[in-house]
Amino acid sequence: MQPLRHIKNGFPPETQHGIDEYGKYSVYALYCSSVLGLAALYADDSIDEYACPSEIGGYILELYPAFHKIFASTKTSQIEIDTDADPHYEATGLGRFQVKGVPIELGLSMSFSAHPSYRLHDSLKPREAYAIGPSWKTGKVITSLAAGSNIRHRTKLTRLGRDTIGFNVEYRSTSADSPVVAETYLLAGNELRIHSSLLSSQPVDTTYFTIPLLVSDGNNKSSVDILVGNIRVAYMGHYYTIQFDKALSYEIRPTVFANRNGIYRNLVVKKPGNTIQVSLQLE
Repeated sequence: MQPLRHIKNGFPPETQHGIDEYGKYSVYALYCSSVLGLAALYADDSIDEYACPSEIGGYILELYPAFHKIFASTKTSQIEIDTDADPHYEATGLGRFQVKGVPIELGLSMSFSAHPSYRLHDSLKPREAYAIGPSWKTGKVITSLAAGSNIRHRTKLTRLGRDTIGFNVEYRSTSADSPVVAETYLLAGNELRIHSSLLSSQPVDTTYFTIPLLVSDGNNKSSVDILVGNIRVAYMGHYYTIQFDKALSYEIRPTVFANRNGIYRNLVVKKPGNTIQVSLQLE
């Protein structure tokens, strides 16, 4: 892009959208130059080139307790989950869904912090933490997984192949009265199916599922088509389709907010009871 920039968005570089206070262009450009220079100096051309793990797919990687991230990758798609987010940068839950060849910001490349440490215009700062995932209503109180902290989790693999990965993540808060949040993920090709359920000592009146929809990358804008049980976002020749039970109610909320990559607004699907399921597709 012209002029050259080091953050993956279309905002004018002078706005410094998405940049940490220490993340100046000069710092990162010099670091990149240093890494490439060292690679050239130490390269051994006698070593044959092989595909890297992300090109092969068929793995799930978790580095707990040193880190609180889960990565799952097929040969064409990847997701990333933060199981106990740093509230200055991320939200707890699914923050990344990407498919090879599709712009990273369309499905989502990172979640939304309620108190971002990186630079955003005040009008674009999220009012609360957002990720792709559930929230629930007990009595008059609505709580979200995205805003959770001090959470313990357990991961169970159910299916593993280069084209398809299935696994469950169970979240337990240190708060005794918080429900257990059980997420089931099935990543196959360009589609991700998610089933959320809440196990609580208190009745769960309503379950909500939030999916941030791209509005703009700072330069290019998206458009949204609304069908029964089907929402499709069109952006730069690619499509993001969200499917759910056509009997469920939903709303696309007007409030916009941003992360490093672009501007978004929330699609919120609503279902009585303690379970909900959605399907996400990128093409």
